[in-house]
Amino acid sequence: MTKSGTASLVVTVLLVSVLSALSPTSARAESDPPAVSVTVDADFAWYGNRDCDQPRPHSVVCIAGSATVPTLGFVEYARDAVPESGKTTDGCPKFSTAGRMWIKGGTATFTGTPEDTCGGPNFPDAHYAVTVEGGTGTLAGIAGTIDVVADHGTDHWKGVLLLQHEIATASPPAAVHSAPAPSSTSAINPLPIAIIVLLAGGIAALAVLVGLRTRRRRASTSVPRPD
Repeated sequence: MTKSGTASLVVTVLLVSVLSALSPTSARAESDPPAVSVTVDADFAWYGNRDCDQPRPHSVVCIAGSATVPTLGFVEYARDAVPESGKTTDGCPKFSTAGRMWIKGGTATFTGTPEDTCGGPNFPDAHYAVTVEGGTGTLAGIAGTIDVVADHGTDHWKGVLLLQHEIATASPPAAVHSAPAPSSTSAINPLPIAIIVLLAGGIAALAVLVGLRTRRRRASTSVPRPD
């Protein structure tokens, strides 16, 4: 391989490395945030302004609840309750439930199956294993399970929900101290520096090889020919 061919190969390899570093796949991997885990432990009072969208056949009630939940903000929901056969092991009636929840900018649906116990000491109205899914807006991609005990005018929710991104609640806590400005060192993105170094190295290598080849040509033309 000639020296000019070697120089071209060096530059090509450097350019491929730079393009790989800037590829959409790499950018997308860096921009995808991890799932946000939200622990729910709240009491929802049975009053609110929401109605059940489509209560199932044989539903005996539409319950509207509301409460403020950390990370989610103000949460409202409406759900039905359908009697199921049998009783729990400790003597409470069994119900299933289905409904919809609302927060600022998003909604999600949920369904609940009857648990095998009352869920409390004072014979609660119902005990559900609730699955939350079908999110839209700020709740897009939501998933999780909640233990819900319906207890004489209050739904006790306890469980974990996974969100695809952070939610800006309507009333975020006030900051006590201003966050310090990032230092110049932490603000530097190392990727552009690496690209500049790679390109500069390739250009320098090409210039050296071209210079050597030019000097060889000049030396060959300056040699006197024999008479």
